[in-house]
Amino acid sequence: QSSAPGVCFSFPGSPRGRGGRPLTPLGQVGVNLPFSPSGCSPLGGSPPVSLSGPRGTGGPLVRPFRLVSLSPEPVSRSGPAPVFPLPFPGFSRESGLPRRPRRFQASRVETVTLGLRASGFSEEAAVMLLRAHKFSTSRQYQGVWDKFLSFLALRRLAEANVSVGVVCDFLTYQAVTMGRGYRTVSGYRSALRHPLLFACDLDVRCISSDLFLRGVFNFRPPSRAKPMPRWSLNALLNFLLEPHFEPLESASLFRLTQKTLCLLLLASGRRIGDISALSRSARVGPSGSLFLDWVPGYIPKVHTPVFQSPCPSVHKVTSGVR
Repeated sequence: QSSAPGVCFSFPGSPRGRGGRPLTPLGQVGVNLPFSPSGCSPLGGSPPVSLSGPRGTGGPLVRPFRLVSLSPEPVSRSGPAPVFPLPFPGFSRESGLPRRPRRFQASRVETVTLGLRASGFSEEAAVMLLRAHKFSTSRQYQGVWDKFLSFLALRRLAEANVSVGVVCDFLTYQAVTMGRGYRTVSGYRSALRHPLLFACDLDVRCISSDLFLRGVFNFRPPSRAKPMPRWSLNALLNFLLEPHFEPLESASLFRLTQKTLCLLLLASGRRIGDISALSRSARVGPSGSLFLDWVPGYIPKVHTPVFQSPCPSVHKVTSGVR
């Protein structure tokens, strides 16, 4: 009578640990379990089998189990090994953790907003953070973001492949092919920093990009500031007294506007943007100075928590003082 097939369980011995009491190696425990593949019921027709511990300890070595035959047909092993897909999209084999999906929007502001919302920002907090840049800055940075997305499409680069090296390639293209200067290329990196940081956890302001910008500086050193044009204040004031502007009653509205703007710029020393945002309201101070108010909501270019620029003012010049 032929013996029934058997199943052998091997239990390796425990290694000796430092500072601990060594365990007695179990070695190999072999038990023949007679069973018939055709006679086992899927519902557990075979009796439960229990393996006892070594050396008559009486304790169970493995919990009782049943042998169940799932299919009476032999399993073919001639085909290739099965390939199991990753448990979910974006799974990283290196770290075993899912990576945040990289989704670039056509709008730079929307890309930053989605990245902030994904990291736990509320909608109100995200809007408050976006107020760190003025509208003019956001509009200028949007043009850089459009160029970057076009560069990715031209090179057929996926969003998941964006890295510091890809950003440096984009800046190299702008510096070499498009002829951008050092200051422009440095501004392009600043425009790309926030959307890549909040949407992809990629900080492009690092040691490698700093060295890259230094190389751009040496590649095409920026030219020094051009000297100021030579002009004479007396010649300008004499020009404003010509028949085009005087007498004021007969001068046209266009000439009156030119003369007023010129005198306001000279008297206040402010930027042209600050003068263009002036409202029609004004206040006269106790010393006779004229304080010009801005339109509601205007924020000057130099406006930080440390320094807030006041409204332009024109101080009265007393007679005899030059």
